Amino acid sequence: MATEGESLPTGLSVNVAPSTLTAAKQLQVDIHRINLKLTDPRKQRFTDVSKVIEKYVPIGSTVDDAEALMLAMGCKPPLRLGVNESPPHGYRRPPCTSIVTVNPDKSQSIEALVELPGRFLQGHFLSIHAQTPGADRRIVSVTASIDIRTLGDL
Repeated sequence: MATEGESLPTGLSVNVAPSTLTAAKQLQVDIHRINLKLTDPRKQRFTDVSKVIEKYVPIGSTVDDAEALMLAMGCKPPLRLGVNESPPHGYRRPPCTSIVTVNPDKSQSIEALVELPGRFLQGHFLSIHAQTPGADRRIVSVTASIDIRTLGDL
C-alpha cells in the first residue's frame, strides 16, 4: 500500500486523499481479522462482509470514492467497460483490481476483486459490488463477501 507521501495512480477524476489512505489501511485490518477466522471452506465458502464494507463505501458515496479506496488499497486503476463488453483478449485480472461498467441508462456498477492471503491451497478473495442508478454516480447498494475457492474453482 502506498504511504501518504507516495504518488498513486488515479482515474480520470479520482484523487486519493490522505483520509482515504487511512481508511484503506483500516479496511485491510478489518478484512484480515475476518479472513483469519475462516478455516473451513466447505462451511464458509462465502462470508457476507457487506456491513464492514459499507463503513468504507457508504450508501450515498460515489463511484469515485470507491475507486479511490481501491487505489489506496494498492489496486490497479479500474478497467472501464460498456454493457456486454468483455475485457480485451488476453487480459489477466491483477490480484487487486476493479471493473467499472457503464450501462446505456448511465447507471454504473463497480466490481472489485481483491486477493487475500489464503490457507491450505485455497484462494481467498474479497469481492465488492456497488451500484448507482442512472446518471447519478451516488451508490445505492453495496454487497461484499469473502469467497474461498479451492484450486478446482480457480
